[in-house]
This record gives sequence, structure tokens and C-alpha cells, in this order.
Amino acid sequence: MVLDGPAGPFRAGVTAQALREDGQRVGMLVTLQDVESFERIGNQLQVSERLAALGRVTAGVAHEVKNPLNSMRLWLEVLKVNMPVDPEPQQAVKMLDSEIDRLDRAVKTFLNFTRPVEFQLEETDIASLLAEIIDAAKPSIAKAGLDLHTDLPSDFPPLLLDRQLIHQAVLNLLVNACDFTPRGGRISLGLRRNGESAVISVADSGKGIPPEEQKKVFQLFHTTRAGGTGIGLANTFRFVQLHNGRIEFDSEPGRGTTFRIELPLARHAESAAGAAPAA
Repeated sequence: MVLDGPAGPFRAGVTAQALREDGQRVGMLVTLQDVESFERIGNQLQVSERLAALGRVTAGVAHEVKNPLNSMRLWLEVLKVNMPVDPEPQQAVKMLDSEIDRLDRAVKTFLNFTRPVEFQLEETDIASLLAEIIDAAKPSIAKAGLDLHTDLPSDFPPLLLDRQLIHQAVLNLLVNACDFTPRGGRISLGLRRNGESAVISVADSGKGIPPEEQKKVFQLFHTTRAGGTGIGLANTFRFVQLHNGRIEFDSEPGRGTTFRIELPLARHAESAAGAAPAA
């Protein structure tokens, strides 16, 4: 059945059990359950279990691949010393060396992505952190020939976060916007409050994300940019989730994309952290 709640209609499961005393029915016990919450928690547990299993598998595979890669690199160095100086064999060795480097980078990415992240949480003035991120992104914005617009209120409640991780998460969004926005376009960085959360928005006037690509945006190694690695947005998603935040986006082909990162304010984050062990 569907019931009205504070956040709007929700599906509820209803069970009824007769209460008896001395063989006589004296009442009914009616139990209501939020079906959507149970399903959501179940889905989150399944995803967490699959990610943990995937992490163990990829870490094991990456470790096994690194050993033969190192051996191949050593023997390739021996081959370089003993082979003739003819252009064609040298070109073949150069290509092998390049491909070994590429595989080595892929293996390191797997290992880094599956390792636990060490948190260094501190109370942070988010507006000043965003100003630092803008300074780091300015070379990319200037090179892309784009205009940058900011809306950063000076008086904003502090956030409890790891500065380095959030710095990288927002910077990834800005650099990504530069890559997909034509010259003369516009990038906007905004900050606003939504209840007990801060919302950081990065918007561009680029070509947008095709509908068929939108479900793959945060997948590791998925990229539509020539020469891209598909690591930046995957890491951004991971870093935001580690802060008990969330990230979402709106995109329309030909009209641009807006990413929004929502993070809890410091006092809200502290209370949630304190309640976590009891939960």
C-alpha cells in the first residue's frame, strides 16, 4: 500500500497478527514497514559486498600481473643491449617498452583504487578551499579558452572533510568540464547551503553527455575523451561517498552539464559519525 509521509508518498508493507488470550482473540497487532527503505538498504549491502569482492579479486589479479611485467621489463633491457641497431628491431623494442609501461600504469591504477583511503578529517572553510581549487584549475581553463564564473559566499558554515580528497574531487570536475567545453564557452563554480549540507556545483556550457553514456560516467576506466584514462570521475565519486556525501548530475546534449556534490556540514557530520557505532 502507499502512504503519505513527511518526504512524500512511500510504499509500505502491512502485516496483521491476531492477539489471543485464553483462546480468545483480544486484539490485532498491525506492523507497517517502509518497503522502499528495506529495498534500498538491501541494494546498498549487495553493492558493498560486490565491491569488496571485486576489490579482493582485482588486487590479487593486479599483483599476479605485476610479477611477469617486471620480468618482461628486465629481459627487454637485456635485449636492448644485445640487439642490432637496425631501425625496425629498435622500433619493435620501443613499442614493447611502451606497451609494458601502459600495462604497468593500468595495474597500479587497479591497486590504488582498491586500497583503503586514509582519512585526515579537519574542520574546513569550504569557500577558501574552493578558491585554492580555482587557482589550481586556472591554467587548464585558460588553455581551453573558457570563461570562469564563481558564486562563493564568504560567510559559510565549516565542513568536516579531508581537504586533499575533496580538492581532487572538485578539481577533476573542473578539468573534465574544460575537456568537453568548446573555446569561448563558460564554466561556473557555485556553493550554496541545502539544510544541513553544502552543495558544490560545477556547470559547463559544453556538448553534454549522451543519454546512453550517462549511466557509465562514474565507472572506472570509462571515458569518451581521446587519451582519457577514465579514472578522474570514478575517483571523484569514491571520494564523495567516503565523506557520506553524494554526487549527481544533469546533462542535456548540446546544452552542457552540471555536477553537484553534496557534503554534510561539520556539526551534522560529527553527530552522524558519533551515531555510527551505535547504529
